[in-house]
Amino acid sequence: AWAGISLDRRRARAAAAANPGDGRSAAGCACCDCCYGDGDGGSADGAARARARTGKAGPVAQTRRQKIAALLLLAGLLHTPAFAQIAPFDDFKHTPEYYSAKAKAGDPQAMFYLGLAIEALGPDAARRWGAPDAWIAEAASAGLPEAQYRLAQIALARGDRALAIRQLDLAAAAGLADAQFNRARLASGEGDMATARRLYTDAARQGHGLARFNLALALLNGDAKAAPVEALAWLMLAAEQDVANAAAAARQLAAALTPDERAEAARLAETLR
Repeated sequence: AWAGISLDRRRARAAAAANPGDGRSAAGCACCDCCYGDGDGGSADGAARARARTGKAGPVAQTRRQKIAALLLLAGLLHTPAFAQIAPFDDFKHTPEYYSAKAKAGDPQAMFYLGLAIEALGPDAARRWGAPDAWIAEAASAGLPEAQYRLAQIALARGDRALAIRQLDLAAAAGLADAQFNRARLASGEGDMATARRLYTDAARQGHGLARFNLALALLNGDAKAAPVEALAWLMLAAEQDVANAAAAARQLAAALTPDERAEAARLAETLR
């Protein structure tokens, strides 16, 4: 899953195909609603039903664990397309002429934009202006974080995970929120939750909505570092950004917390906003 390349430029109309290698379409997926059924909701009626089912008193802790477990089912469902943004044009056809001289003179930004334009224009442009991957790789070598991020996408699509991780690490260290988010996802898939939390946090603090959502899920993994109050705060912020499932997740987690915990989460969200 790859979020868009973050540049303060006008959005171009074409999408850069960037399959993350997990077998899903770059068009995205539709998450189901099954993880957020009505449930018992932590209500008195729900508690009575739980006691009837289990024969045990005090179902609150069990209900919380069930709700948190349900939230974790969404961890692998996020999938977003990667968009190429090329300034100053909405139409790629004039872009190579505009950037070619600057790119040949060694301007990393021009190299990057030229590579993206050639990608969008196709083989004819590549024959005239050069391979797009080569221009993007040169921009990445020159230290441009956006180019490093795009090169990581290209590497993953080709199955070169090692190169992808190296480039993502560089872009993430430079502060690119999209790179931090996607490197965190790779770390999470490898079971390295410490790295995933750190990078999700870095991206979330920059306002990355999907990172805020995934960070909340990472904070609810059930180990000794589980932090449901902080998780709720991040879910509240993700919901404000209309991240899919964030509002439903926030409501369900809030129902599993005490009033004091919910108030604490609201205060923390204000601090993190």
